[in-house]
Amino acid sequence: MIKYTVFCQTPAKKSMGRCGVTKQGKPFSYKDPKYESWEKDVALALSIQRYERQSPCVDHECWAKILVYRQHNRIADLSNVIQSVEDALQRAGCIENDNLIKSYDGSRVYHGVPKDEARFEVTLLDLID
Repeated sequence: MIKYTVFCQTPAKKSMGRCGVTKQGKPFSYKDPKYESWEKDVALALSIQRYERQSPCVDHECWAKILVYRQHNRIADLSNVIQSVEDALQRAGCIENDNLIKSYDGSRVYHGVPKDEARFEVTLLDLID
């Protein structure tokens, strides 16, 4: 069992995308710089925890439980918040590829926690059929 906890406000990935148009008129999409900064900072925090605990990079199918504690009372879409956490886990090297997570039993978002308690907690376990 591998556990990670990062204290931060977790954004929903879908709402952090931006669109633009090239000089030739071709549309494109890109990540919001705020989201890029969040992902970079969280990946660093996860990397430090991984190094301190000497946790291996998960390179096989696994089960995950992701609990997100958000300061805002505005309802967030669970799947979009989980995508943000998955991307940070992959960027930090905690998991080889986020498509290796095959089950999200018990994952949920809690709203309205105090600002200093906003965080996400991840538990990764080997998948047993």
